[in-house]
Amino acid sequence: MGITGVGSSYNFVYNTKTGKLSTKDGSKNEFVDFCNGDVKGEDTESLNHFDAHTRYQFQRMLYVYGTGMTG
Repeated sequence: MGITGVGSSYNFVYNTKTGKLSTKDGSKNEFVDFCNGDVKGEDTESLNHFDAHTRYQFQRMLYVYGTGMTG
């Protein structure tokens, strides 16, 4: 999965067995920690409303695929 923003692009890997997101190269990333529930959005200065919206969309996508709603 890739997420592209203004001037940046990130690649992530989702482990279906653990239900955790990680960076493709294994490096530390606050957005990954945020998606995995390790930090809250207000715990860091680098996350913003856009990140919360992206996290919500990501969780909805996983829900849709996980429940078979995609057909």
